[in-house]
Amino acid sequence: MISARLRPLARRLEPLQRGMQEGATRWRALPSRDRLAIGAAALLVALAFLWLVLTKPALDAVARWQQELPKLRAQSAELDRLLVGVPGARGGSAAGPSESPQAGLDRAGLQGLYRLQVVVSDAPAAAGSASPAKAWRIEFDKPVEAALVFPWLTAVSARSDIEIIGAALDRADGAAAATGSPQGLVRGVVDLQSTQHYKDGP
Repeated sequence: MISARLRPLARRLEPLQRGMQEGATRWRALPSRDRLAIGAAALLVALAFLWLVLTKPALDAVARWQQELPKLRAQSAELDRLLVGVPGARGGSAAGPSESPQAGLDRAGLQGLYRLQVVVSDAPAAAGSASPAKAWRIEFDKPVEAALVFPWLTAVSARSDIEIIGAALDRADGAAAATGSPQGLVRGVVDLQSTQHYKDGP
């Protein structure tokens, strides 16, 4: 029974077996010098394959990261310098439940230093459906003290009802030098979006 099932497979493998036998016969018939040359060529092909497929990409990746690492370290050091002395979002700076972004900005000491735009404000949710999403864009057109902006960002990132979906803040070195701000000044844009836990108005 088993041999009957294996006969079709054996018939299909017969050409392969004959080819392997012929190859072995030809290999044994070759002079030792030719066999050595073919073996050396096969070894070189295998080494080239390993180099091109495995070794070279890994070395290129290591070299690329060696070039990027100093930049990342410099950016990290710059961020640490900006955050020196910036107090954490604790105690009185903690956001209340479903506090509007405007209220949080004003409570963080940024009143009058930003421009708030409601990007999305959907109609009230229907019965049984999720609360509509709302989005805000906060623009700091003029340089603002980093000591005020970063604690506010920290407080927002800790909330469950609002999330930060984008932030593009740049240093304002000239303005910082003119005002003598110890932690530096920043300007830019922060995009927020409500989650399903948000229940306050705009």
